[in-house]
Amino acid sequence: MDKKWFENEVNQIDVPTQDINQSISEGIMRANKEKTVKPKRGTLKRTVFISGTAAMLLLGSGFVSPAMQRVLADVPLFGKAYQQFHDYIGQNLMASQLVTELHQKASSNNIDVTATSVYFDGGIITMTFKVNSDTRKDLNDGAEMVHFTLFNGERKWMIASESDIKKTKDGYVGFIQIGYPDKNIPDQLTLPVTITSINDIRGQWKFDIPVVKLPYKTLHIRQKEKQAADGPIVEPKTVILGKESTVIDYDVITSLEHPNDRASIIKVTDDKGNEVPYLMSGITLTDRKKIGDRIHRESRMILGKVKDDAKYVKIEASSDKSDSEKTLPLKKAPASVSADRHSFNIAFDQVKQNGNKLVVDYHLKNVDRSKIDVDSMQNFLETISLIDSAYKSFDEAPVGHSVKGNFTKVLNSSKLQFQSVFTIDDEFGAEKFSLEQYSLDVDFGYLSTFYSTSLKPIKVQLSR
Repeated sequence: MDKKWFENEVNQIDVPTQDINQSISEGIMRANKEKTVKPKRGTLKRTVFISGTAAMLLLGSGFVSPAMQRVLADVPLFGKAYQQFHDYIGQNLMASQLVTELHQKASSNNIDVTATSVYFDGGIITMTFKVNSDTRKDLNDGAEMVHFTLFNGERKWMIASESDIKKTKDGYVGFIQIGYPDKNIPDQLTLPVTITSINDIRGQWKFDIPVVKLPYKTLHIRQKEKQAADGPIVEPKTVILGKESTVIDYDVITSLEHPNDRASIIKVTDDKGNEVPYLMSGITLTDRKKIGDRIHRESRMILGKVKDDAKYVKIEASSDKSDSEKTLPLKKAPASVSADRHSFNIAFDQVKQNGNKLVVDYHLKNVDRSKIDVDSMQNFLETISLIDSAYKSFDEAPVGHSVKGNFTKVLNSSKLQFQSVFTIDDEFGAEKFSLEQYSLDVDFGYLSTFYSTSLKPIKVQLSR
């Protein structure tokens, strides 16, 4: 993994931080460990879209009326699939008979996959499929997962998509969902999808899915609200009102000095205070570009439906300052390291090697406990790694010259005292470790996400 690329991408992810900081914490923790250690408090399947998926799981069933549930009970298999995957947009479009039924079939390795339905609403495309085999008994042996490529595996499409499958009485049903990652969303296209693995069985199941976007309205935002003078800001550019979804395209504008600062949309409400449900974000539409003395980067957020009688939507955003990565040579402990743009400080009290284990005791100082709880602090400390001091200026140390992640426990929660244990010689560990040669590596940017500042809300009039 390209560590610098990953960090830059994480800095651009737009998430509702007030509601799901814990999801962000665990996701960043997992990425920093890079498969070295299995997190104790759960893992995330996909960094860019996990918060959107979580919101769908929490909100899905609540958006369908009992009458609609009765209708869905009588629809074909692909209709029920939207229920199984908690896709309330698909459920609502099914009830309005706005989902296109498909009958495309592909076979590979004695497994049949049939594309069963698709919809294209606003900026979101979702297809369902079913899987069955009369001969592959091992289809049921692996974990329930599916891998696929879109448009020959272009990265932007893979980042902007997710998938899942679930077992049924006669095989499996699955879905692939995509937040459209190009700036200009066409009214129709042919979507090339290749499923490459089902439950760890490899194959080539190729489809060309014709999709036509449902009726929509595009609003261009011309008013610009004055926000913070020195920090990052959000500047909405367009709102697309689909049948059951909403797309907001916006600029994140930062300074030349701190291009990795973040500004995120945290909530969208209508004129009556109804919150528009969050689906997905982190869809980057343009590369960074310098305009005057600022850096601009356009992004996309996809939400649920804005009520038909809404007169306007209010977009609430927040910003946070990125912070730096610091290293401390082990031979200098006890010592402390501090963040550059926040008051965080970590005091390393004791470092002791015990065979293939390195035990580090430390305590945190200048942490605002109203913003971050002890469990999140613990998650942060588990992202601390060891690095060969000869490579501390590199974006990524070569294999065998670092130790990623650790297991951290709380020694005293009131005094914020912790202890971390590093396994030096595991699969992703150090080849030749010594206290004199290695340093502790601390990424303070993790903590900065908890210290966000609210920006002035922006109202967008919805003339229909």
